[in-house]
Amino acid sequence: MKRFSLIVAIVICVILTSCSLVTSTKKSEVYGTVTKMEYKEKSLFYNVALEMYQIIPEKYLVTITYKGIRETIDSQTLYEKYKEGDKVKVILCNSYDQEGNLVCQKLEIPE
Repeated sequence: MKRFSLIVAIVICVILTSCSLVTSTKKSEVYGTVTKMEYKEKSLFYNVALEMYQIIPEKYLVTITYKGIRETIDSQTLYEKYKEGDKVKVILCNSYDQEGNLVCQKLEIPE
């Protein structure tokens, strides 16, 4: 339990400190490439800590890459619509700090 609490505390610290660094975000439409597709079946496992079975829902993982930026998205719609090697319209989000330095890049699927 101590280990779990420590991990949660570290994650919260990282989130809080990294969010304060970002002062502006620029978004642009680009075309990424589907580089990997993976289907994971629904599964059932026994959680010893909770003393009960838990269901892990099925996952439709689609990995999209654009200029070295890789994002894996769980989307049945994307999984059924595209195949590996296809081009997909995505939003490239560039986040900058106060000095204008690039802090983070990520890909999003347009709604």
